Amino acid sequence: MVLLNSSAHQIYWLGRYLMRVQFAASHLPFTQDEEATNFAAAFGLVIENAELLNHYMLDKKQTFSLLNQLVIAKDNIQELRGILSSSAYAELNNVINTLQGQPEILRKAVEKCTQILEAESEDVGLFLYLGQKIEQFDIELRFGQDLSALVSELDVLVQRLAGLDWENIDQNWQVLKHQLTWDAYYTFTQQLENMFEV
Repeated sequence: MVLLNSSAHQIYWLGRYLMRVQFAASHLPFTQDEEATNFAAAFGLVIENAELLNHYMLDKKQTFSLLNQLVIAKDNIQELRGILSSSAYAELNNVINTLQGQPEILRKAVEKCTQILEAESEDVGLFLYLGQKIEQFDIELRFGQDLSALVSELDVLVQRLAGLDWENIDQNWQVLKHQLTWDAYYTFTQQLENMFEV
């Protein structure tokens, strides 16, 4: 299957949202105030204790809560109705529509959604994986983690994208590989966004 850029873009962002939810849900519930404060600060949030952060993450009224991230993911799934197989589309909607605001259920739901999408076409898997790895890069950069393994995984993905006439992203990717900074990251991800618009 050859995806339209608009569909590839939806899948890419679906991958990002699913990774975002999976990561945050894996840390819930917070029990230590200092840990919660540091976690929130990494995402630009000023939340001073564990109880407040736990509540925030599962509050539908909060823009960046896990449940709202899943609402956005659901919107992406709706946009992919004509791309996904009817069984995958139905399964994904069933998973998203029956979610409850409990961390373990959220983690399992994300895993299930990923499995369903990975069983689709190779191109769907490619852009899903790209989104997941870009979001993981964002997270690991925020927390000052070792990015070497992730860079190797992304290197393979960039090479696969070059086979789809996306070789223009290689120059900025090479910069990011050697300069693991926010500036290089934003330049690379902005170029990705531009490629989706071509």
